[in-house]
Amino acid sequence: MAKQINMNLNATHIELSGTAFLDDNKYFLFSPDYPVPGKLSSFRRHGIIQQMSDGTIDCVLQKAKHSKSVKIKKLRHGSLSATSDQAILLYLKVYKKEGVDIAEALRQDAIEAIESL
Repeated sequence: MAKQINMNLNATHIELSGTAFLDDNKYFLFSPDYPVPGKLSSFRRHGIIQQMSDGTIDCVLQKAKHSKSVKIKKLRHGSLSATSDQAILLYLKVYKKEGVDIAEALRQDAIEAIESL
């Protein structure tokens, strides 16, 4: 079992040997030969796990997709944006506790958004 630290990527690389279990393509469990509690911190990410041609199991984590929209106009209760797939997105959000007429607030912001196009 080896631990390497790559300072260029500011990442910690840990190599473990053990047994992996895959149940109905939904549940993946890795059981190290020499378990050490706290060796890895927990994380939640999307990724792809696949078995390679040499029998090893490879897990590639995918980065979170960030919005690629361009803000057209900031509104009092939201925003109007152009998305990367050529759509216009109107986002409105009014809290009940603001004490305003919600329907009227949304109507005014929608009118302002239409006028900005």
